[in-house]
Amino acid sequence: MTYTRPIPGTCDLSILVDFKFNSPLYRQVASMFLKEVATRLMGAFSDRCRLVYGPGVPVDENAFEQRA
Repeated sequence: MTYTRPIPGTCDLSILVDFKFNSPLYRQVASMFLKEVATRLMGAFSDRCRLVYGPGVPVDENAFEQRA
């Protein structure tokens, strides 16, 4: 998600998690739990962001295009 004009006083945070298992067995097991792991990682990231930066601000992405 890229915004052409940020809202003053806000920031855009993102996270990228990339991992690969060399073992076919671990790869198979990981694929069964990938959604759960991703959900927990995103939850932890969001919780930490709220702790550090405060509550999020709802942003209407269309509002940026209308002002341009």
